[in-house]
Amino acid sequence: MSSSKEPLENIEIVGSTEIPEPALGAFFVQMYPDRAEFLKRHWRWLYRIDEFPDLEPPLVAVLDDQVIGHVAQIPVFIRRGNRQVLAAWGVDGGVLNRYRGSGIGWKLMELWSRRYSVGMGFCTEALFRILLKQGWSPRTTTNYLHLPLKPHHHPKFQRRVPAIPAQLGGTIWSLVERLIITLRTAGWPPLRQVSLSSQRVEQWPILRHPGGWKAPLHVARSADFLQWRLLNSPFRGQYQILEMEDASVSAVVRLFQIGDLKRARIISISGTASSRGTIYRFFGSLASWAMKHDVDILSMVSSDPDVVRWAHRWFPVRSPLRFACICNDPEGERIMQGEDHIWELMDYDLDFLIGFQRY
Repeated sequence: MSSSKEPLENIEIVGSTEIPEPALGAFFVQMYPDRAEFLKRHWRWLYRIDEFPDLEPPLVAVLDDQVIGHVAQIPVFIRRGNRQVLAAWGVDGGVLNRYRGSGIGWKLMELWSRRYSVGMGFCTEALFRILLKQGWSPRTTTNYLHLPLKPHHHPKFQRRVPAIPAQLGGTIWSLVERLIITLRTAGWPPLRQVSLSSQRVEQWPILRHPGGWKAPLHVARSADFLQWRLLNSPFRGQYQILEMEDASVSAVVRLFQIGDLKRARIISISGTASSRGTIYRFFGSLASWAMKHDVDILSMVSSDPDVVRWAHRWFPVRSPLRFACICNDPEGERIMQGEDHIWELMDYDLDFLIGFQRY
């Protein structure tokens, strides 16, 4: 195995496919206890190991046959107009608590950052500071929005507010929110549900891209990408397509339950609607659909300023996400120029992180 010397003696940095899977699984249990079972079963799918066999696998730091650090990637093609490069989202980077401060995490990210034309990631404040020191560039235009239809069911709300006031306040909020949605969407036709299996991947509306040389930066939604992200996903049965009656706007939505919390996530939005009123009605129809399906929280992620502006009229809670990127060649630098980019839950693993961390 190739190795990289670290401040701690006898530490090796190697590819995750070079070590026994039980060692990797043991690290997941210690590092990500809420997600460990998911990662142990599906890490090869999530990191697209078999789809990109010629790419280097995730990195692990090993000490005495024990994995103590890890950083992985989700390779994707990103496109702006007619330009396209292979990039990667940095995901699941971490070092076990007792080994932090020894420089292992810094070295892992330093090695990982050199691998692709473009490296990208959403990150915590602590990791954000490290990445900026390593030459990454910050972007701040991506937002997480959600509509809490029954906030008193949310674990964070329950932890912060005493039980009786939480139940009372949450019930009042829920009744008011549902009344507002009902009145604002009165007379609107319901969204039409389309099964993922009812059409070939090539026919899915989500394949519609912004066209021409002015197209904003986005993850290329090829048939292979959609096959991996949706049809091969362990959550395949939770996805559905919802569209307006005239099919001018559609969305891929994930409907699922974690414990007592029923969630709906807007994974991606696409369409040809030119009217702002149509977009407004679409988000209202999504809120009405969620209410009728007894959803506790409806959420989405977007960096499209027009989408965020209209969604925010229905999704009252909005939080910025820290995004950073690093470019390792001129082509990567050219494609990442400007702030006009579109990221959604479809493009990254935030869909899974948010679910397990109870955001």
